[in-house]
Amino acid sequence: MTHRTASTPSHPAPSARSLREPVRWATAVTVIGAVAGLALMFEGTDEDAAIWAIIVFGLIGGAIAALPMTTVRFGAGGDPRAGGDDFPEIWEGYGRAFIDFVRAALIWLAGATGVSTVAFFVDGGRDPSAFLVPLFIGLLWVGGFGIAWLAVTLVWIPVSIVRESIRRRRAGDPPNVWWTYVAVYLLVTLAAAAALLAAFILVPETLDGGRGFIGSFIGLFRVDAATLEPKSATAVWVARGLLAVMVAGMIVTMELARRRLVDISRRA
Repeated sequence: MTHRTASTPSHPAPSARSLREPVRWATAVTVIGAVAGLALMFEGTDEDAAIWAIIVFGLIGGAIAALPMTTVRFGAGGDPRAGGDDFPEIWEGYGRAFIDFVRAALIWLAGATGVSTVAFFVDGGRDPSAFLVPLFIGLLWVGGFGIAWLAVTLVWIPVSIVRESIRRRRAGDPPNVWWTYVAVYLLVTLAAAAALLAAFILVPETLDGGRGFIGSFIGLFRVDAATLEPKSATAVWVARGLLAVMVAGMIVTMELARRRLVDISRRA
């Protein structure tokens, strides 16, 4: 088992603590903005514009909420095959992020319920479905929030690993091969996500026919690249290749984690 070095912090860095309150307040403001978008939708404003406003506020809120994760030194210690089992800073970061999300969700629920109640009585109490709207719209807000938080965190993790690898080299320590693997895998994953987005934009027929999320990926492999323009064909083949590598890496990662957990259980 890889042990934490003396230079590795076991508690959140001061910069992480200094970010907590500003991040909480800023995230709360974005949630209030999303609730205001819900109010505009009930008020009769352009529904599509109101929904997009809610999604955008969710994206901004998620990105802000992820900022404390940029103080976590991924790659500084622990074994990533078991989630950094002896590097509690990682788990503390995840725990704080979950608490921040729950706090934001409660603000949304309280604000959306208040807006729905006002809309219900303004309408004369004739449309009880007003109380269901925030539940469905809330899924869009949660989706935007989660995607932005995950995007910021996934971008930061390989950056942090590279930084810690440089520090280890300067200190004369060998690089941690497993954290290097994590960095490479995440970079491939991010590249695959960008390639998939480009392919779906350049070849919209992969999204036609109501295939859904999984069907779109199947459509990406079924489309005849030979009939496409060179730029679109290149995007499709790059997306296919990176997606295949990402899936293979996912399988390998799951097996590495399983073996690591088995090893830990045997030593316990």
